Amino acid sequence: MSLTGETKAFVFLRNGEFEKTLQQVDEILSGEKDNFWAWYLGSVACGHLDERNSMAQYLEQAEKIQPEAVPIIYMRAYVALLDDDLEKALWEWTKLTQNREGWLAVRLLEKARSGENLVQEAREGRISEFIVLPDFFNDLEKKMIQETDPVIPPVPILEESEDFPPKRIRKFRDFLPRLPVRISSRSGIKIIIIVLLAGLSGFLFFQRENILGLLDSGGKNVKPESMQIDDYAHIYRKSPAIVQYNTRKELIDDFNNARELLGKGKINQSRYLAMKILHSNADFRTMEKVKIFLKFIPVPHYRDFDDSISLQDIISEPALYVDALVLHDAEIIELKERDNGLELKLNLQSKEKDEKYIAYAFYPMITSSVDKIDRFKKDFREKRIIIYGKFKGTMGSQKLPYIEILRLWI
Repeated sequence: MSLTGETKAFVFLRNGEFEKTLQQVDEILSGEKDNFWAWYLGSVACGHLDERNSMAQYLEQAEKIQPEAVPIIYMRAYVALLDDDLEKALWEWTKLTQNREGWLAVRLLEKARSGENLVQEAREGRISEFIVLPDFFNDLEKKMIQETDPVIPPVPILEESEDFPPKRIRKFRDFLPRLPVRISSRSGIKIIIIVLLAGLSGFLFFQRENILGLLDSGGKNVKPESMQIDDYAHIYRKSPAIVQYNTRKELIDDFNNARELLGKGKINQSRYLAMKILHSNADFRTMEKVKIFLKFIPVPHYRDFDDSISLQDIISEPALYVDALVLHDAEIIELKERDNGLELKLNLQSKEKDEKYIAYAFYPMITSSVDKIDRFKKDFREKRIIIYGKFKGTMGSQKLPYIEILRLWI
């Protein structure tokens, strides 16, 4: 049993092996000059390698075969962003909003509406965030289709009802109601886009979980242990992210380990792996899934907390430990009263080394803590306490840890 040529190219592409993708693509094209998927996958591989001229050549050939294929429309929009033509990219995305592969187009239109610099993101080489790779290649790979068993992967194209605008309409102003003033084609485009984005923002809000595939067939929320990213997770090579995955497998392994650790009650370790992905060169759809996964991570009662992390780890990678739980004894150095609680400067003794770390903390003013706060104000210096709270980041030029206290013992 072996994979079809197109599926081999897809597997190489998905695993970030772009040179091998192009080798496989060229092998296919040597015998099949009209193979749409070979030309398309070649253009995507060149996009990952930042070889724009080659990308354009592969894309041009694919477009000649299927000009209205959904993958081609996404690629045209991506190329438009590289050319600093956001208006053209928006126009391409609007064609896809009613297509089953249009979830990403809806999301990108929403991002454009919110003012995100999509042109800059595209120019950073983040092609994975602007295209959708077809799911059927995953199905072919899983079934191990034989090359001798001819299976032609279907090309998703716009149906007639989805063709926007209809080809018989040549002027954009024909979409607009009759107005007493003359409207240019460019102005017409802008008006249409504004109206569409307003509607799409509402659609995206109410359909956000369906769009990301986070509902099961019964319409109930998927549990975190059943979440998976195996079918679509991708990485892109050029990224300013602080975590760089070299292969798709590394990314998927971290997500699966995060799920497993959460099931074992290892809250901090699970969150750390999820935060790694969130600060990595992973694709945008994976990022969205991870954001939802993070919402499932609970804050256990302090008696049930059993996943301490070292202060040294927190200080060395603060961005990856945001919201990590801390249970620690401390010594109060300074205390400042605020309208909504107390701001503390603490001396934390490292459990791993004979070292002390300075940290800032905030203890919110709640009814149950009023008496405790009054006792603090009378005599707080060098008072020993135990805190249970969340690490929220660092402060000042010295990058001192900042903790939001959830529970405090004197």
